[in-house]
Amino acid sequence: MSCHLRTLPRTADLFPLPSCLFSPATQETYAMNYTVDSVLFDSAWGDLTAVFSKAGISVLLFGIYVNLFLLSIYTLTRRRGTLGKKFLITASCTMAVLGMTQTVVAVAQAVLTTHFVQEFVHQEESSDLDPKSVDILADIGHLLLAINVAVVDLFFMYRCYVVWGCQRKILIPPALLMLATLAAAIEVSLSHNIPGVVIPCGLAAATNTVLTALTAGRILWISRQSAHVGLSRTYQIQSRYSRAIRIILESGAIYCAAVIFLLIAASQGNFEVFDIGYAIGQQAVNIIPTFTLVYVGLQDTRDNPPTASSRKYSTV
Repeated sequence: MSCHLRTLPRTADLFPLPSCLFSPATQETYAMNYTVDSVLFDSAWGDLTAVFSKAGISVLLFGIYVNLFLLSIYTLTRRRGTLGKKFLITASCTMAVLGMTQTVVAVAQAVLTTHFVQEFVHQEESSDLDPKSVDILADIGHLLLAINVAVVDLFFMYRCYVVWGCQRKILIPPALLMLATLAAAIEVSLSHNIPGVVIPCGLAAATNTVLTALTAGRILWISRQSAHVGLSRTYQIQSRYSRAIRIILESGAIYCAAVIFLLIAASQGNFEVFDIGYAIGQQAVNIIPTFTLVYVGLQDTRDNPPTASSRKYSTV
């Protein structure tokens, strides 16, 4: 089965002029038809719509993320007595660079795919670009996302490390899960095995769950201990602890929900839904921790300066 595709209407088609004004070669070009196999065209069109959807979502969410990133840097530079301020700023800048690079790669994929689809429809061959360049860009995007997830996990691990009073032993379980997630994500990226994404998605969800439980549980325990001791300004301190626990649980739940969405889409082989979820996840993985920084920073500007016993928990 085949379908006939006529070239897009040009100015002469919309506003007909006497044929004597055009040379025979020009008239032949305007009347040219292309015969394309419908099955191959449907496949090419599906690839084109997929990469354009991913690029559009990535650009839109990256625009939102840029605003949050600038606000987070502004709030971090104005906060005093924040433990690990340099680490938080460095991690935020690293996530911004990775997010921007992934957006550029997504746009480049869309441009190259459009070029190849145009050549396919016009039955032309290009000697300038390698058809495998789109796959190479896809591999680069997958590797960047794997590294980005690892950076975000380091961000959450540092938060857990601070909340636990800089005890390194507590980081052993999440660190092992983070390394396993990174290794599995890299392997799946290089093997182009979409159903295999279930493994790194499951490990990522487990890593986030463990870090969320450790951090929120520790703050809850400290909150109860401070209430028993009878610290001054107990109400304000308890309010800060409750807010910290709420933010940690909410950010962890959103992160896990996004990962589980990808896991379900990949396990069912629904590539269209997976592509949309993948594009959302590329930027959401940076938006979630950055929004946490912005929210906490803006709330701190409204409250009184924290006491010495609660400063180290302002990195949530």
